[in-house]
Amino acid sequence: MKHLVIAGTCAVTLCLLAACDKEKDYYDVLDAKTYTGFNELTVTYNESPMSGKSVTFTPPAGAPATFKVFSQFDLSQLSGSLKGTPPIQAPGALPGTPELTFTADLHTAAGHYTFSGAGETEFVTYSYDGTVNREKMSLNFTGVKLKDLTFAGKVFAPAPAVKNPDGIGYSQLPFHIVWESDMPVQIPGLTNGIEDLMKLFVTLPIIPAYGGTAEMSLVQVIGNAIKTIGMRDDGCIPVTYLQTANGSSQFTQTPMSFLQYVPTSAGSLRLFVNPTDLLTLVLLNNTNRDPDIPENPFGAPAKKTGTAGNADNEEIKEIAFEIAITCLEKLAPMLATGIPVTVAPQSNGVAMYIGSEAMLPLMKELTASILANDKLKAMLTQAIVGNPQLVQMLPDLLKAMERLPEFIASTTRIELGLNLVPYK
Repeated sequence: MKHLVIAGTCAVTLCLLAACDKEKDYYDVLDAKTYTGFNELTVTYNESPMSGKSVTFTPPAGAPATFKVFSQFDLSQLSGSLKGTPPIQAPGALPGTPELTFTADLHTAAGHYTFSGAGETEFVTYSYDGTVNREKMSLNFTGVKLKDLTFAGKVFAPAPAVKNPDGIGYSQLPFHIVWESDMPVQIPGLTNGIEDLMKLFVTLPIIPAYGGTAEMSLVQVIGNAIKTIGMRDDGCIPVTYLQTANGSSQFTQTPMSFLQYVPTSAGSLRLFVNPTDLLTLVLLNNTNRDPDIPENPFGAPAKKTGTAGNADNEEIKEIAFEIAITCLEKLAPMLATGIPVTVAPQSNGVAMYIGSEAMLPLMKELTASILANDKLKAMLTQAIVGNPQLVQMLPDLLKAMERLPEFIASTTRIELGLNLVPYK
């Protein structure tokens, strides 16, 4: 009997030692590593998937493991012209925090180790849990909630376009446009100078639609394509929009973490755009819906079919892409820290816009791109000629277009964004 007790004690001791060795193996086996991409890393935000994130894992050495969550975006994914451009820092997993670092104890489980905890940043409170082994990591942020709920729970829609009683001009547009300059634009009928000129351009039907058989204005595109814009208490901004893919159209929602925000005051917020989600949306909404768009719209130019309508479509796409790249390059430094947005109450809703400090440098670049693009100028001219109310202004409008750099240099105030009304 004595021998049995001794044997049992030895067996228990060996099991404990084996457990200790197993725990020790975990410290030896898990090396420092950065997990990224869909195959290595899964990240969720309040149960919704997040894309484009990375986590640098540092194994413990007598202390909890360290996790650093961040995001980088390779601009060369958008265009071959950007090949060799260093990756830019993109928004982090939690809005307002480009890099989130936390420590957590690891616990053994079948085939992996688990971790969990809770924390807070300047803008949100959150919990987290996940698993990790040598090949893969999962990280789930749960219970994420903004500390400031000023804008939370609101749902908006773009303000409808409302024409003036005389049928000339608009009393309301979905676009918020304010442009004041010390140098006035001398065009009969445009009492507010360059501001009216901008409003004129967003209402011109210059965007090919319905297979090139009709044209739409930017105002019409916004009115038809965007249904709702929500402001959640976790900092996400889901947008319900008209998705066109695989030959059909339906209203759907953007990825939950595509757009995020944090309030910075009662009348302002910072907007975060996930560039990986943006690229995915562009690819999704172009796939198999138009023979003029290649499978990858950022690849080689599509083949012309020989018809004027298709050629115009392709030129519009190429020009729009060039302008979009210019915008992204200028806005890139603000992706991680957030784009400053003013939220101003209006009689029937709010205006959300980017003000002078951020817009002026961008407008200078855009103006240079527009003036250097003869095709775009020709299309704008053609649209004006086709409008009986505007054709008489053509000489003055062309002069104003050429003087845009001077107007921008003398600009004292500029606000560009959206006018939104409560969704009903």
